[in-house]
Amino acid sequence: MVVSGTQRNSQRGLFASAQTHATSQTRTLAGRYEEAEPLFQRALTIRETALGPQHLEVALTLNSLAFIYGVQSRYEEAEPLYERALAIREAVLGPAHPDVAFAMNNLAFFYAMQSRYAEAEPLYERALAIDEIVLGPNHLEVAHVLSNLGILYDDLGRYTEARPVYERVLAIREATLGPSHPDIASILINLASLYYHQNQYAEAVPLYRRSLDIRKAELGPEHPDTSLAQENLILACELLLAQPEEARQRQSGIATESAAVLCRLSP
Repeated sequence: MVVSGTQRNSQRGLFASAQTHATSQTRTLAGRYEEAEPLFQRALTIRETALGPQHLEVALTLNSLAFIYGVQSRYEEAEPLYERALAIREAVLGPAHPDVAFAMNNLAFFYAMQSRYAEAEPLYERALAIDEIVLGPNHLEVAHVLSNLGILYDDLGRYTEARPVYERVLAIREATLGPSHPDIASILINLASLYYHQNQYAEAVPLYRRSLDIRKAELGPEHPDTSLAQENLILACELLLAQPEEARQRQSGIATESAAVLCRLSP
Protein backbone atom coordinates (compact mmCIF):
# COMPACT_ATOMS: atom_id res chain seq x y z
CA MET A 1 0.00 0.00 0.00
CA VAL A 2 1.31 3.45 -0.91
CA VAL A 3 1.12 6.04 1.84
CA SER A 4 0.67 9.59 0.66
CA GLY A 5 2.67 12.53 1.95
CA THR A 6 -0.44 13.87 3.65
CA GLN A 7 -0.94 10.56 5.48
CA ARG A 8 2.71 10.47 6.52
CA ASN A 9 2.47 14.00 7.90
CA SER A 10 -0.71 13.09 9.76
CA GLN A 11 0.94 10.02 11.27
CA ARG A 12 3.97 12.06 12.31
CA GLY A 13 1.65 14.64 13.86
CA LEU A 14 -0.24 11.99 15.84
CA PHE A 15 3.02 10.45 17.05
CA ALA A 16 4.20 13.88 18.18
CA SER A 17 0.83 14.45 19.82
CA ALA A 18 1.09 11.16 21.75
CA GLN A 19 4.61 12.02 22.91
CA THR A 20 3.55 15.53 23.92
CA HIS A 21 0.49 14.24 25.77
CA ALA A 22 2.57 11.66 27.67
CA THR A 23 5.10 14.31 28.69
CA SER A 24 2.27 16.60 29.77
CA GLN A 25 0.72 13.86 31.92
CA THR A 26 4.06 13.22 33.62
CA ARG A 27 4.45 16.88 34.50
CA THR A 28 0.83 17.10 35.65
CA LEU A 29 1.35 14.21 38.05
CA ALA A 30 4.43 15.97 39.37
CA GLY A 31 2.42 19.18 39.94
CA ARG A 32 4.32 21.07 37.23
CA TYR A 33 1.16 22.61 35.81
CA GLU A 34 2.72 25.65 34.15
CA GLU A 35 5.00 23.37 32.13
CA ALA A 36 2.23 20.90 31.32
CA GLU A 37 -0.29 23.46 30.07
CA PRO A 38 1.40 24.49 26.76
CA LEU A 39 2.18 20.85 26.03
CA PHE A 40 -1.48 19.87 26.41
CA GLN A 41 -2.48 22.85 24.27
CA ARG A 42 -0.07 21.71 21.56
CA ALA A 43 -1.37 18.13 21.77
CA LEU A 44 -4.93 19.42 21.47
CA THR A 45 -4.12 21.44 18.34
CA ILE A 46 -2.36 18.48 16.72
CA ARG A 47 -5.19 16.06 17.50
CA GLU A 48 -7.93 18.43 16.36
CA THR A 49 -6.08 18.97 13.07
CA ALA A 50 -5.23 15.32 12.44
CA LEU A 51 -8.34 13.62 13.82
CA GLY A 52 -11.05 16.24 13.74
CA PRO A 53 -12.68 18.16 16.61
CA GLN A 54 -15.05 15.32 17.63
CA HIS A 55 -12.51 12.52 18.10
CA LEU A 56 -12.19 10.66 21.41
CA GLU A 57 -8.48 11.49 21.61
CA VAL A 58 -9.47 15.16 21.48
CA ALA A 59 -11.85 14.57 24.40
CA LEU A 60 -9.01 12.95 26.36
CA THR A 61 -6.77 15.98 25.90
CA LEU A 62 -9.62 18.39 26.67
CA ASN A 63 -10.18 16.59 29.96
CA SER A 64 -6.48 16.79 30.86
CA LEU A 65 -6.27 20.48 30.01
CA ALA A 66 -9.46 21.18 31.98
CA PHE A 67 -7.91 19.46 34.99
CA ILE A 68 -4.84 21.72 34.71
CA TYR A 69 -7.07 24.80 34.74
CA GLY A 70 -9.26 23.48 37.54
CA VAL A 71 -6.44 22.80 40.02
CA GLN A 72 -5.25 26.36 39.41
CA SER A 73 -8.78 27.69 40.15
CA ARG A 74 -9.13 28.85 36.53
CA TYR A 75 -12.71 27.66 36.54
CA GLU A 76 -14.04 29.74 33.66
CA GLU A 77 -11.42 28.22 31.35
CA ALA A 78 -11.88 24.67 32.67
CA GLU A 79 -15.67 24.41 32.51
CA PRO A 80 -16.22 24.57 28.72
CA LEU A 81 -13.45 22.01 28.22
CA TYR A 82 -15.02 19.52 30.63
CA GLU A 83 -18.41 20.12 28.98
CA ARG A 84 -16.98 19.64 25.49
CA ALA A 85 -15.17 16.44 26.51
CA LEU A 86 -18.46 15.06 27.83
CA ALA A 87 -20.37 16.09 24.70
CA ILE A 88 -17.82 14.39 22.42
CA ARG A 89 -17.96 11.15 24.36
CA GLU A 90 -21.76 11.12 24.41
CA ALA A 91 -21.90 11.77 20.65
CA VAL A 92 -19.35 9.09 19.78
CA LEU A 93 -20.05 6.41 22.41
CA GLY A 94 -23.69 6.94 23.24
CA PRO A 95 -25.23 8.04 26.53
CA ALA A 96 -24.62 4.85 28.52
CA HIS A 97 -20.88 4.14 28.09
CA PRO A 98 -18.46 3.97 31.06
CA ASP A 99 -16.27 6.65 29.46
CA VAL A 100 -19.32 8.94 29.38
CA ALA A 101 -19.87 8.19 33.08
CA PHE A 102 -16.19 9.02 33.69
CA ALA A 103 -16.61 12.42 31.99
CA MET A 104 -19.79 13.08 33.99
CA ASN A 105 -17.99 12.25 37.22
CA ASN A 106 -15.19 14.67 36.29
CA LEU A 107 -17.63 17.48 35.55
CA ALA A 108 -19.60 16.75 38.72
CA PHE A 109 -16.41 16.85 40.80
CA PHE A 110 -15.49 20.14 39.13
CA TYR A 111 -18.87 21.59 40.14
CA ALA A 112 -18.56 20.24 43.68
CA MET A 113 -15.13 21.88 44.03
CA GLN A 114 -16.94 25.19 43.60
CA SER A 115 -19.82 24.22 45.95
CA ARG A 116 -22.17 23.97 42.96
CA TYR A 117 -23.80 20.95 44.52
CA ALA A 118 -27.16 21.24 42.75
CA GLU A 119 -25.37 20.84 39.42
CA ALA A 120 -22.99 18.13 40.65
CA GLU A 121 -25.48 15.77 42.28
CA PRO A 122 -27.53 14.73 39.21
CA LEU A 123 -24.32 14.14 37.24
CA TYR A 124 -22.96 11.89 39.98
CA GLU A 125 -26.27 10.03 40.07
CA ARG A 126 -26.32 9.54 36.31
CA ALA A 127 -22.68 8.42 36.23
CA LEU A 128 -23.41 5.97 39.04
CA ALA A 129 -26.42 4.52 37.23
CA ILE A 130 -24.37 3.95 34.05
CA ASP A 131 -21.47 2.31 35.88
CA GLU A 132 -23.72 0.05 37.95
CA ILE A 133 -25.47 -1.23 34.84
CA VAL A 134 -22.45 -1.57 32.56
CA LEU A 135 -19.68 -2.47 35.03
CA GLY A 136 -21.71 -4.09 37.81
CA PRO A 137 -22.62 -2.86 41.30
CA ASN A 138 -19.34 -3.97 42.92
CA HIS A 139 -16.87 -2.43 40.47
CA LEU A 140 -14.18 -0.09 41.79
CA GLU A 141 -15.33 2.67 39.45
CA VAL A 142 -18.77 2.41 41.08
CA ALA A 143 -17.06 2.84 44.44
CA HIS A 144 -15.19 5.88 43.10
CA VAL A 145 -18.37 7.67 42.04
CA LEU A 146 -20.13 6.63 45.24
CA SER A 147 -17.28 8.10 47.27
CA ASN A 148 -17.65 11.44 45.52
CA LEU A 149 -21.42 11.36 46.03
CA GLY A 150 -20.92 10.57 49.71
CA ILE A 151 -18.58 13.54 50.08
CA LEU A 152 -21.23 15.76 48.48
CA TYR A 153 -23.85 14.54 50.99
CA ASP A 154 -21.33 15.02 53.81
CA ASP A 155 -20.50 18.57 52.72
CA LEU A 156 -24.21 19.40 52.70
CA GLY A 157 -24.73 17.94 56.17
CA ARG A 158 -26.90 15.12 54.77
CA TYR A 159 -25.27 12.60 57.08
CA THR A 160 -28.01 9.97 57.01
CA GLU A 161 -27.58 9.75 53.24
CA ALA A 162 -23.78 9.83 53.35
CA ARG A 163 -23.33 6.99 55.84
CA PRO A 164 -24.73 4.07 53.76
CA VAL A 165 -22.89 5.40 50.72
CA TYR A 166 -19.55 5.41 52.55
CA GLU A 167 -20.29 1.96 54.01
CA ARG A 168 -20.98 0.60 50.54
CA VAL A 169 -17.73 2.07 49.23
CA LEU A 170 -15.87 0.41 52.11
CA ALA A 171 -17.51 -2.95 51.38
CA ILE A 172 -16.67 -2.80 47.66
CA ARG A 173 -13.07 -1.81 48.24
CA GLU A 174 -12.50 -4.40 50.96
CA ALA A 175 -13.91 -7.13 48.74
CA THR A 176 -11.85 -6.03 45.72
CA LEU A 177 -8.62 -4.68 47.21
CA GLY A 178 -8.36 -6.49 50.52
CA PRO A 179 -8.57 -5.03 54.04
CA SER A 180 -5.21 -3.21 54.08
CA HIS A 181 -5.10 -1.19 50.86
CA PRO A 182 -4.43 2.59 51.15
CA ASP A 183 -7.81 3.26 49.49
CA ILE A 184 -9.45 1.45 52.43
CA ALA A 185 -7.78 3.92 54.79
CA SER A 186 -9.17 6.85 52.78
CA ILE A 187 -12.79 5.73 52.98
CA LEU A 188 -12.37 4.82 56.66
CA ILE A 189 -11.32 8.42 57.29
CA ASN A 190 -14.37 9.71 55.40
CA LEU A 191 -16.67 7.50 57.45
CA ALA A 192 -14.91 8.39 60.70
CA SER A 193 -15.17 12.09 59.89
CA LEU A 194 -18.89 11.66 59.30
CA TYR A 195 -19.28 10.43 62.87
CA TYR A 196 -16.88 13.09 64.14
CA HIS A 197 -18.98 15.88 62.63
CA GLN A 198 -21.95 14.53 64.58
CA ASN A 199 -19.96 14.40 67.84
CA GLN A 200 -20.06 10.58 67.77
CA TYR A 201 -16.43 10.20 68.78
CA ALA A 202 -16.76 6.62 70.05
CA GLU A 203 -17.77 5.53 66.55
CA ALA A 204 -15.10 7.67 64.90
CA VAL A 205 -12.11 6.55 66.96
CA PRO A 206 -11.97 2.85 65.88
CA LEU A 207 -12.19 3.90 62.23
CA TYR A 208 -9.45 6.50 62.63
CA ARG A 209 -7.39 3.87 64.47
CA ARG A 210 -7.74 1.36 61.65
CA SER A 211 -6.91 3.97 58.99
CA LEU A 212 -3.75 4.90 60.89
CA ASP A 213 -2.68 1.26 61.20
CA ILE A 214 -3.17 0.72 57.46
CA ARG A 215 -1.22 3.82 56.50
CA LYS A 216 1.64 3.00 58.86
CA ALA A 217 1.91 -0.48 57.37
CA GLU A 218 1.48 0.51 53.71
CA LEU A 219 3.08 3.97 53.54
CA GLY A 220 5.42 4.07 56.52
CA PRO A 221 5.28 6.13 59.73
CA GLU A 222 6.85 9.24 58.17
CA HIS A 223 4.49 9.59 55.20
CA PRO A 224 2.32 12.77 55.22
CA ASP A 225 -0.86 10.70 54.88
CA THR A 226 0.15 8.68 57.94
CA SER A 227 0.76 11.88 59.89
CA LEU A 228 -2.67 13.18 58.89
CA ALA A 229 -4.31 9.93 60.02
CA GLN A 230 -2.51 10.21 63.37
CA GLU A 231 -3.66 13.80 63.83
CA ASN A 232 -7.26 12.74 63.14
CA LEU A 233 -7.02 10.00 65.76
CA ILE A 234 -5.44 12.24 68.39
CA LEU A 235 -8.12 14.92 68.04
CA ALA A 236 -11.00 12.43 68.14
CA CYS A 237 -9.45 10.69 71.15
CA GLU A 238 -9.06 13.94 73.05
CA LEU A 239 -12.74 14.67 72.57
CA LEU A 240 -13.79 11.11 73.35
CA LEU A 241 -11.79 10.87 76.57
CA ALA A 242 -13.06 14.30 77.64
CA GLN A 243 -16.60 12.94 77.71
CA PRO A 244 -17.98 11.74 81.03
CA GLU A 245 -17.83 7.95 81.42
CA GLU A 246 -21.60 7.70 81.63
CA ALA A 247 -22.15 9.67 78.44
CA ARG A 248 -19.51 7.67 76.56
CA GLN A 249 -20.96 4.31 77.57
CA ARG A 250 -24.49 5.48 76.81
CA GLN A 251 -23.38 6.56 73.34
CA SER A 252 -21.63 3.35 72.30
CA GLY A 253 -20.85 1.15 75.27
CA ILE A 254 -17.12 1.86 75.02
CA ALA A 255 -15.35 1.88 78.39
CA THR A 256 -12.47 4.13 79.41
CA GLU A 257 -9.99 1.23 79.23
CA SER A 258 -11.10 0.31 75.70
CA ALA A 259 -10.92 3.92 74.58
CA ALA A 260 -7.40 4.23 75.98
CA VAL A 261 -6.27 1.16 74.03
CA LEU A 262 -7.72 2.50 70.78
CA CYS A 263 -6.09 5.86 71.38
CA ARG A 264 -2.63 4.52 72.15
CA LEU A 265 -0.26 5.66 69.42
CA SER A 266 2.50 3.11 69.99
CA PRO A 267 2.37 -0.57 70.91
